[in-house]
Amino acid sequence: MTWLSLKNPIAILMISIALCVFSLVLTPRMSVDTFPELTLPVLVVGTQVPGLGPTDVEKTITWRIEKFVSATPGVDHVESTSRSGLSVVYVWLKWGTDLNAAQGLVQQQTTFAMSSVPKSLGVLPPFVLQFDPTNAPVVQVALAGEGLGGPQLYDYAQNVIEPRLEGIPGVASAAVNGGRLRQINVVVDPLKAQARGLTASDVAEAVSNANALLPSGEFIAPRFDANVYTNAVPLDVRDIGNASVRVHDGRTVFIRDVARIVDGGAPETQAVSIDGKNGVYLNVLRVPGGNTIDIVDAVKQTVDELRPRLPPGMRVRAIFDQSTFVRTSYAGLRREVVQALFLIAAVILVFLQSPRAVLIAVVSVPLSFAIILLVLYATGQTLNAFTLGGLTLAMGPLVDISVVVLEAVHRKRAAGKGALAAAIDGARSVALPALAATLSTTAVLLPIALLAGLARKLFAPLAITVGVAMLAGYLVSMTVTPVACRYLLGHAEPGRLARFVGARIQAIADTYAAALRRVLPFRATVLVACLALVAGSVYAATRLPSSFFPEIDESMERVYVRLAPGTPLAESKRTVQAIGAAVREEIGERDVELVLTNVGSPSLARSAMNSPNAGPHMGFIRFALAPPEQRTMSQRQIANRIREIIRRRFPGVEALQWPGGLVASVFSNGYLAPLVIEVQADDLVELDAQLHAVADVARGVGGARDLYPSIETDYPELRIETDRQIAAPAEVSARRAAQATLEATLGNVNT
Repeated sequence: MTWLSLKNPIAILMISIALCVFSLVLTPRMSVDTFPELTLPVLVVGTQVPGLGPTDVEKTITWRIEKFVSATPGVDHVESTSRSGLSVVYVWLKWGTDLNAAQGLVQQQTTFAMSSVPKSLGVLPPFVLQFDPTNAPVVQVALAGEGLGGPQLYDYAQNVIEPRLEGIPGVASAAVNGGRLRQINVVVDPLKAQARGLTASDVAEAVSNANALLPSGEFIAPRFDANVYTNAVPLDVRDIGNASVRVHDGRTVFIRDVARIVDGGAPETQAVSIDGKNGVYLNVLRVPGGNTIDIVDAVKQTVDELRPRLPPGMRVRAIFDQSTFVRTSYAGLRREVVQALFLIAAVILVFLQSPRAVLIAVVSVPLSFAIILLVLYATGQTLNAFTLGGLTLAMGPLVDISVVVLEAVHRKRAAGKGALAAAIDGARSVALPALAATLSTTAVLLPIALLAGLARKLFAPLAITVGVAMLAGYLVSMTVTPVACRYLLGHAEPGRLARFVGARIQAIADTYAAALRRVLPFRATVLVACLALVAGSVYAATRLPSSFFPEIDESMERVYVRLAPGTPLAESKRTVQAIGAAVREEIGERDVELVLTNVGSPSLARSAMNSPNAGPHMGFIRFALAPPEQRTMSQRQIANRIREIIRRRFPGVEALQWPGGLVASVFSNGYLAPLVIEVQADDLVELDAQLHAVADVARGVGGARDLYPSIETDYPELRIETDRQIAAPAEVSARRAAQATLEATLGNVNT
C-alpha cells in the first residue's frame, strides 16, 4: 500500500483533495441533533372522553383498548394512564419491530375496541402515535401582552404565529399551550329559562337548529344553473339570539330572552403565565432528521420579523433553546481540534526539530476527519453529542499513527537514506505494529455490537465514529504520510538549539533506562504493587456515584407541583405563580432569567396527552437560568435551593424537582423522575393503598428526595341520583336527567 502510493503521488494528491471537497459539500447536509435517533418501540393510543372521570375512563375505555392491543403481534407489554376525560395507553413493542406496520395494526385493534363503546358517551376517535423521547421541543416561542385575555392571545398565536413557524423547513408542528380557544358562548339564565318552562337542553337544541352547516344543493333550470346557499350559519353573533326556542303562552321565546350570547372563549382548563403575566407558548417540534441548530436559528429569525407587526402591548420571544447543548459540543470539538494541533506541533518540534514535520503531521487530521464524516453521512448518522464525542476521543490515536510513521521516516533520513528509500523503509518498519495497535483499539469497540435497546442506539454511533477514525488514521498514515515525507521532509544538520534540546531528551531517556534496569530485578515487588493499585482502583470505583449519563448543566430547571385535589384552577394558578415569584426573589434575577408556569390540563387531546398535568390542581414551573459562567450557583445548587424554598414557604404542596432540559427528559424515557417504581394491583382501591405503603418505605431510603405518586383516587366527586319513581310522572328519565346535568356543568358544543 505504501509502495503503491509512493509510485502514484499525483493520484494520492487528487484523492486527498476529492475527500476534502466531498466532505465540505456533504457535511452541511447532515442532520445536527443532540442525540442519535432514539425512537423507542412504543406506540401511544390517546382517547378523549369529555366529562368522564378517571375511574369511568379506566373501566369504559382504557381496559378495552388494553385488551385488544395486547393481541397485536410483537407487543411486549402495555401500560396506561386514565385521567379525567382522557385515556392514554402505551404499547411497548419488542425491539426490532417495524413501527410503521405495528402502528397500522394497533390502529385497527383500537377501532375494534371502540366499536363496543356506547355512542352516547361522545368519545372522540382515538389516535395512535409513535413515541419519540428525543422529539421534545427544540425551542419554545412565548407570547404575552398587557391587557390581553386568553382568547386574544390564543387566537393570534394559532392563526398568525403558528402558520409562520410551521412553514420553516424542518419544523413538524408548533402547538399552542395556554390561553383559550375563541368560541361563541350561549350562557343560559336558569331563572329566565325556568319561568318560560325551558331547560338548557331546549336552548342547546335551538342553537343547533339555528347554526347548521349543511349543503343547500344546486339550482338547475333550462336556461340557468347556480349553486344554492342558505343563511343556516349565522354571519353575526346577534343572529344567534334571534332564533326561536319555542312558543310559550302564545308568545315566541327567543334565545336572547333566556340567555346571553358572548363572543368569548372556551372554559379555561389551563393557565400559562410568563414572568407572572398571562401568556401562551408554542412548542416547536422538528421532523425526524431535522437540523436542530438551523431550525432554532430560523425560529429566532422569524420571531424577530414578527415583532414589528405585533398588536400594541403584545410581546413575543424565543425561550428554552435546546440547541445550546449541541452548540456547546461543537464549540468543544473545535477547541479540541485547535488545541490538539498546537500540542502536536509543539511535540514534533521538540522531538524532531523540523517545521516541515509539523506540516506533515497536521495534514493527517483533516484528511482523516474527511473520511470519518463521509462514512457517517453514508451510514445515515447525524452530528450529535455521541458522534462529536467520538471525534474528540479519536483525536489522540488519529495523530499517533502518523507521528509514529513520521518519526520512523525521520530516523531513516537521519541514518543517511534517500527520501524514497527512507519513506518506504520507515513506513514498513512500523506498518505491522501500527496495524496491531489499530485493530486492538477497534476490537475494544466490538462488544458494543452485542448491546441491545437504548444502549445500542446511543453507543453504536460512538463506536462507528471511533472505529472509522482508527482505520482512517491508519490508512492516511500508510499512504499520505509517506508521500508527504518523501517530498516535504528534509534532513539537515541540527543547529545549536536543536542539539541542546536533543541532548536533554536523550538525558531523560537515559535516566528512564537506568531506572528500569534497577527495577527489573524486583519483579515480585512490582507485580504486588500493580495488583495493589488495581485493587485500590476497583474499590474506589465501587465508591463512586454511578449514572447512565452524567449530569449536564443545561441552564434549565423544572418543578412539578400538586395541590390538594379539588383545588380550582384560579387558586392553583395563584399558588404556582407565587412559588415561581418566591424562587426568583430569593435566588435572584441574575441567576433566574425567566419563570414560566403551566397549571391545569390542556383541552386538546394531543396536548393533554403530553402534559404532566392531570387536573386543575396540578402544574409545573420552568426556570430559564443564566449561562453557567454568569451564575453565582451551579444548577444542582439552584435545584436544592428551589426545593428548600417550596418546603419552607409552601407547606402542603407536593413538589418534584427534575432538570428541565432535553437531556434529562430523554434519559428518563418520558417519566418525570430518574427512578420509577411500578406498583400493580387488581383494583384501584388496593392499588392506592399499596402505592402509599411503598411511598412510606421509599421516604426512609437514604438519598431519596421527592416522591410523586402518579395516581389519585381521592378527587372530589358530586353524585346526583335520580329517583326514578318520582321522575316518572314528570316524564323525566334517568338518561334525560344525566344529559341535563352534563349540559348544565360541561356545556354543549355546537359547530
